[in-house]
Amino acid sequence: IRHQRVSQRKRLQCLCSQFSYLHYGAMASRVEIFKAKNGPVSYCMLRGYNGKYTYNGEQYDAIAPPQGAAYDKCREDVTRALKISAPCQAKNCTFNGAWNGGGGPGQADLYVTSSFYYMASDVGLIDSEATSGKTTPAAFRAAAEKICPMGFVEAKAAYPKVRSADAPYICMDLIYQYSLLVDGFGLEPTKEITVAQKVKHGEYFIEAAWALGEAIEAVSPTKRLNDA
Repeated sequence: IRHQRVSQRKRLQCLCSQFSYLHYGAMASRVEIFKAKNGPVSYCMLRGYNGKYTYNGEQYDAIAPPQGAAYDKCREDVTRALKISAPCQAKNCTFNGAWNGGGGPGQADLYVTSSFYYMASDVGLIDSEATSGKTTPAAFRAAAEKICPMGFVEAKAAYPKVRSADAPYICMDLIYQYSLLVDGFGLEPTKEITVAQKVKHGEYFIEAAWALGEAIEAVSPTKRLNDA
């Protein structure tokens, strides 16, 4: 399978895409977190929210407890959903038994895209007018610790850039992104990363996506020379 051979850097990009990556893409991950909760309520849901989450034709209860979201309890559900201790068939794994990509020098300069970029932009971790910016996993955690105690209506008013469809899940998504980077991929919370909407290739800025990265690498002069 092709995705088993991509680098960790590219897999970080793939995880953020609009499609599911082994059930852990931006939208599909919410399903895994709902499945991991104990009982009818989710401690990842903002106070005052009572609804259904629909994904791939299936519905899941998205009901906040009366006291609202709780960072620590939500993080427990998230880490259970990631299955950090799942059996590993490779030398080193990240989460749910997935190979870690082998590491290498590329880890020194990490780019994460799509949902990471939009979340960082929407909650003020980077300049919302910029196509990329520097931040850290710890910044996602700090944002979650600030937002999770809020009520749903309060959070929507405080963060108007967040899409209405995503607003109920802002606490869950922030904790998931932090946990994915730190628990899943083993990054230090203070590790500086670049969140990007577009990347520069030659003279052009191109929408960032893992498949695009694969294509650029495949047709680059260096790649062709090495394969000759």
